[in-house]
Amino acid sequence: MFLFFKSFLLFIVALQSSFQESVPLKPAEEYMCKLSLTFKTRSSEPNKVANFNETFAEREKRTSTTPLPYLKINLNLIKLQPEEFRLHVLTKDRIFKNKKITEGEVVELDLGYTDDIKDGISPREYTIILLSKDKKRISRIDIRFEESGDFFVNEEKRGRI
Repeated sequence: MFLFFKSFLLFIVALQSSFQESVPLKPAEEYMCKLSLTFKTRSSEPNKVANFNETFAEREKRTSTTPLPYLKINLNLIKLQPEEFRLHVLTKDRIFKNKKITEGEVVELDLGYTDDIKDGISPREYTIILLSKDKKRISRIDIRFEESGDFFVNEEKRGRI
């Protein structure tokens, strides 16, 4: 039974990834991604429950009042195809953003602290799907961060955070 379930899950994942690959990439001249890096302090949340799995360095990082680099991406939709009407930003496990779009609009993606992205606490991969009014997938933009901090848009290296 377990083997069947495992095979079924593998089939679903393969089907989903092959479907995602069939959506064409949006041409680079039709959008612009700009990183917006600011410094923010983490909100101090009193933690009254002891976490014995947390190291001293992890605790210091979580409770630090030192300003840390905080990342947002401004996605400028320079040109939309006539059928592109809505935008979905997907991460591995959820819809990160869902909104109607217009040509020339700048969509802000609030990604969080750069250390959390590098450590894998926050998602490292985002897929932006542009949809028609009837929710047909028209095009996509893939954004990915590596553990080293390298930043890729549609598999083209754009810099480092």
